[in-house]
Amino acid sequence: MIAQPKKAHHLDDTTQSSATPHLRFVWSRPADWAGISRDWIELESRVVPDVFLTWEWLITWQDVYAATDYVLRVYEGKQLVAIGLWVVVRHQRPLGFHVNTLHLHHCGNDRKDQIWSEYNELLCLPAYRETVYRQLLNRLPDNMCLGEVDFGVSDATISPWLCHSGWLAEQRWKTASIGVDISQWSSFESYLTNLSKSFRYQLRRTEKGLQHVNNVTVQFAPNTASCIKWFQEDGKWHKAQWGDQSGFENPEFVAFHLAWIQRAFPNGHCHYVRLLVGDEVAAGAYLFSTEKIWYFYLGFSREDWGPKIKTGYYLHLKIIEHCFNLGIDNYDFMGGDYAYKRRFGQPQRQLVGNRYKPASWVNRFEQGLKLIKKQLIDRSNQ
Repeated sequence: MIAQPKKAHHLDDTTQSSATPHLRFVWSRPADWAGISRDWIELESRVVPDVFLTWEWLITWQDVYAATDYVLRVYEGKQLVAIGLWVVVRHQRPLGFHVNTLHLHHCGNDRKDQIWSEYNELLCLPAYRETVYRQLLNRLPDNMCLGEVDFGVSDATISPWLCHSGWLAEQRWKTASIGVDISQWSSFESYLTNLSKSFRYQLRRTEKGLQHVNNVTVQFAPNTASCIKWFQEDGKWHKAQWGDQSGFENPEFVAFHLAWIQRAFPNGHCHYVRLLVGDEVAAGAYLFSTEKIWYFYLGFSREDWGPKIKTGYYLHLKIIEHCFNLGIDNYDFMGGDYAYKRRFGQPQRQLVGNRYKPASWVNRFEQGLKLIKKQLIDRSNQ
């Protein structure tokens, strides 16, 4: 169930922009979740967003963390063109400064935000996307007393639009998003011929090596209970591979995903896949999907069979083959520019993790100090 909403308080910013006087930014407290749901789902039907901007994902986030402080709706006349859920958190920054930060679809808490909602931005009609972002940072209610706006991980294209008028971008993370554009290939076999000769050899060697041990099979979780069971069981392997970086070390992370599986698996938007050697689990993958995209969210691969047996690679290959058979357009590895992803696919978009701050002398001074610190660290590492 959704946590009880905070007391309603409506903030209607009717200030008109001379460039686009038809856009109206309305900030409100989340008092009417039924209304928010209706608006979101109706707009979503016209946008067809990535999985992290579906109402299914966002309402799970709200149910688990009860985080939302404000809802922003953007209108042209009476038509809703954009919507987003926001959280205000007071943070301590370098030099002893404290700031109120406005977070989009994030809690402003590292443990809760480890769910890492990639491709994060407002749910927005494509025709209005640039216009909305160009106005957004100058249409924040004054009574929030904000010092920063944090979008989490978002498409790099929106950053120039946000920074054009008196705002600075502080970049905390930057990476390519890599995927397999399945739609460009006529068949799985034609895709295989595009892979490098050495990589195809690695995959064949892995298959033969595993078959030498026992029969090799790929299993998809058949129901919600199995998906939850496999997710929990394989957490030990993910922790063994990733150590403290594994989300399975974080109860907040696990709680969210158990709720997400309960909601998304029955609708076909969540999957768990295992590579079995005999009855033994050799690799696992936890994935999300929309109508035409499968997203690889996390996985693990065991190396018990030796360094030349790439169980994780082989499982990805079998999932990609499954996507071909389903008529899926894209197998998305998402953010993180790792060599194994490039062996399968190509960069598809650039992602950044930015905070945006007013271009005051204090913020410029702080940004300058951080740049100097970065240059000193880079020199010391040379």
